[in-house]
Amino acid sequence: MRNNQTGQISNSLTFTVTGAAPTITSISPSSYTAGSGNIRMTINGSGFSTTQGTQILIDSGTAAAITVTNWPLSSDGTSLAFDLNAPLYPQLSVAGTHTLQVRNMQTLQYSNSKTFTVTAATPTTLTSISPSYYSADTNNITMVVTGTGFSTSQPNSILIDWGTAAGITAASMVSSGARIMFDLSATLYPQLRAVGTHTLQVRNNQTGQISNSKTFTVTAAASTTLSPDGSGITPASGSSGSLTTSHGVWTFGGTISGGNTILLNGAQAGNGIGAELLVAKSGEMFTRNAFGMWYQWTGGYPGWTVTTRPSSTGPTGLSLDGSSIVPGSGSLTTSHGTWTFGANTSSGNTILLDGAQAGNGTGIELLVAKSGEMFTRNAFGMWYQWTGGYPGWTVTTKP
Repeated sequence: MRNNQTGQISNSLTFTVTGAAPTITSISPSSYTAGSGNIRMTINGSGFSTTQGTQILIDSGTAAAITVTNWPLSSDGTSLAFDLNAPLYPQLSVAGTHTLQVRNMQTLQYSNSKTFTVTAATPTTLTSISPSYYSADTNNITMVVTGTGFSTSQPNSILIDWGTAAGITAASMVSSGARIMFDLSATLYPQLRAVGTHTLQVRNNQTGQISNSKTFTVTAAASTTLSPDGSGITPASGSSGSLTTSHGVWTFGGTISGGNTILLNGAQAGNGIGAELLVAKSGEMFTRNAFGMWYQWTGGYPGWTVTTRPSSTGPTGLSLDGSSIVPGSGSLTTSHGTWTFGANTSSGNTILLDGAQAGNGTGIELLVAKSGEMFTRNAFGMWYQWTGGYPGWTVTTKP
């Protein structure tokens, strides 16, 4: 103080000016699931800095603090909001009950604390893949991945071979949280066409969790000239190729704008065009078009119903790419002669070649002709090839 009469100035004393301490009145939401996306946390109160940012302290500062200056903030400093972004703020995704405080970076004062609760996210687990076994040339089939804890708000990622192959993240995947569906498109996902057995995992991009793994197997593309387990013809067979079933004689007709026509007894069978393969199996007729879709003949018009590819195995154990017979049905002709089944003896069904027992061929349940050779399988699943004479059959592998 200065005395303006005498001109004297007194000794000094200090004083301090402080702003009001920030105060938190509420947090919203005060409870949520770890990894929740697209949720905004709002902190209401007073005394938040409008010029130098605000710091969020978790668990009395024992967890990493959050300091951001561009959060939405009311002009009077009574509320601020920020997104619960798990990758940016992992400290907000730790399961449990936590405390939260605000520090005004202008006055450096701390608020009171409020609690919030984080519930652990549902673990991302994988229970099944369907199909888990398919050919490399499979098209127009949807893969269904079933499990728990898949994201419904952000695209999930499909990891192939522990992530060593290119991952798949597509917004077009359909996810219910327990099921993911996507098309097995060779163009989009060539990593799903590599022949062999592979692992598949799901990564929830909302929570960051990666599931356990399941395996799927891709087999080499099937021959285009024969069916998986019966006789077949392709357009290249021309007029010389035909298949006979109970419906009649099947052939390919001319090629029109829509593709190859299918003829039954010389007339177009329903709307059968665009075909690249005809397959006879168990007395039924199947066709595959240029897009890999399979149809079964049902008669009349349009005559063809969408179906799945005929199984490569069947109740009669047909061959992979040739004709076959089981006891009690038909005959097969090769360069060796005509093959049939004889009597069922104590040791099993006998094999007859031109009416006489072929070598020591007994105990048989299947005959298969492939590439002009004859193979047989016994009741124990062992395969043999005809070599002539006696005993006549040599142990081999399945054709």
